[in-house]
Amino acid sequence: MHTPMKSHEYQAKQLLASYGVPVERGVVVWDADKADKALHMLGRRPRYVVKAQVHSGGRGKGHFADGFPGGGVQMAKSPEEVERLLRGMLHNRLITAQNAPKGNLVTAVYIAEAIDMVQQFYVAVFIDRKRQQPLILVSKDGGMDIESLAETNPEKFFREYVSTTYGLEEYQVRRIAFWLGIK
Repeated sequence: MHTPMKSHEYQAKQLLASYGVPVERGVVVWDADKADKALHMLGRRPRYVVKAQVHSGGRGKGHFADGFPGGGVQMAKSPEEVERLLRGMLHNRLITAQNAPKGNLVTAVYIAEAIDMVQQFYVAVFIDRKRQQPLILVSKDGGMDIESLAETNPEKFFREYVSTTYGLEEYQVRRIAFWLGIK
């Protein structure tokens, strides 16, 4: 039996940054009492995005078991608002379409600088169990509704299998970039 590798958003961003991929500045918080230290590390920002770290899609559209308002991804305009969101999210259960009815316990929250995005993509790497090889799945339509987009418009996704012998080849990266419209 194989155990799937699951990474939280902050872990994936740390990995990307370690390879020189630009990601927004962010910090992980496990204890709401450490909010001041986390915000000091991040620095003063005009806006922050506060994201519950659970293994489930649709976090932004989810809801909290105790009725805390909003979903698992929320915007804040001040350090005080960030702290309020941290206290409401941490140790609460976030219920999404993927993990209902119980939800997942939020033990970590990622606070990041809010950035104005020009374009958003969806990129995922899966293991296709039937073919026993990695599959890169991309879409030009990244965002919160990616799961429903996959169900209703599968043609909006590009798939590229990666050889377990040769790895990801340059021509494959070019094909993905071309399909996404990246020059």
